[in-house]
Amino acid sequence: MQPEDRLVFMHVEKTAGSTVHHVLSQNFEQNEICPHRFNNLNYYPPDYLARYRFFMLHSHLRMMRTIPKPLKFATFLREPVARVISHYRFWASLNDRVVEAEGLDHIRFLKARKLKELLTPSPLGVMPEFWNLSTHRLAGDLLLAPAGRPWRDESEMLESALANLASCATVGITEYPDLSFQCLAEDLGIPNRYDGARINVTAANSEREPDRYDPVFAAREDDETLEAIARATQLDKIIYDAALARFEDRLRRGFVAKACVPPHLRTQQLEGEEIVVGDHAHGAVVYGPYHTLPAGRYRATLWVQADVPKQNNRTSSIDVDVCSDGARVIHASRAVHRFELSENWFEPIEIDFSTAAATDNVEVRLHTCGVRAIAVKRNIAIRLL
Repeated sequence: MQPEDRLVFMHVEKTAGSTVHHVLSQNFEQNEICPHRFNNLNYYPPDYLARYRFFMLHSHLRMMRTIPKPLKFATFLREPVARVISHYRFWASLNDRVVEAEGLDHIRFLKARKLKELLTPSPLGVMPEFWNLSTHRLAGDLLLAPAGRPWRDESEMLESALANLASCATVGITEYPDLSFQCLAEDLGIPNRYDGARINVTAANSEREPDRYDPVFAAREDDETLEAIARATQLDKIIYDAALARFEDRLRRGFVAKACVPPHLRTQQLEGEEIVVGDHAHGAVVYGPYHTLPAGRYRATLWVQADVPKQNNRTSSIDVDVCSDGARVIHASRAVHRFELSENWFEPIEIDFSTAAATDNVEVRLHTCGVRAIAVKRNIAIRLL
């Protein structure tokens, strides 16, 4: 992000967009955040929109291009079947008093029907929010192509959506929030202010706003409903798979996460970086970052310095491992020998590991038996191989 850039986030419903808004808005002054969140930007002249630097919109990209340049586009995408189910349950959780008081006719229509009925073409049509919504938003519009004419066919719409997806400066995946916010911050050159808090979670809304939302009971959808959702999201599945492939390519470039520090150790700044000093401490010196990683082979790198000169022996008082599930699953471990360390600079210490499936709460840990004093940079670099 340059000072003149405007960040535009395309908010597809139920993809963690409220959390994204909460996190990203902390990087802007309040008067730089556009208050308009819906499909009405064409009502405002360019000189009015030019005063803002951050836009968060339930809208399609064709509408967003009315914002004065230079622009950087970003979005989060979610597995389509899960997104549709979440969207339906969120709307269905609005209580009847709110629906009537606010005149929400589309919610009244939805609450009177099962989800599979809303996905079956009828004289009333289908609800567009449940019909390839991500594709329509990225392509330009539900009814009109970017040139203002009707779409010729779905393949043309899909081609436009894929091209616009490729033009986004950064794309997050809802199923991997920690990684998505980490990469988003690095891609845009802004601080990562995500703290794990989730905003507007459907299952928690009835406790947070009991006068507005009813409790949600998440029962498994039957096979007929799941098949109907799959048919209604065929284009979105292609878009999501393309976004996931792009996300994995981004992970191959790597990301840098902050390690956690045991409370008994101290940190200090060295040449603009935070380091952990373990003066003959016993146990973990750093650990974390507790990210969820997709399946794959990874390499983690720590930077370590110790008060020993390089020696050609294999004596070790330092170990590195990678674990998950509260350290009950060890994915890899290795000893760090004296000849790998220097007393004059930080040496990169690498460890390769694999995850057979998406794995939660992955930790990279460095342990010492306390024989030697040690310093470790708090940054942990991880990349997909």
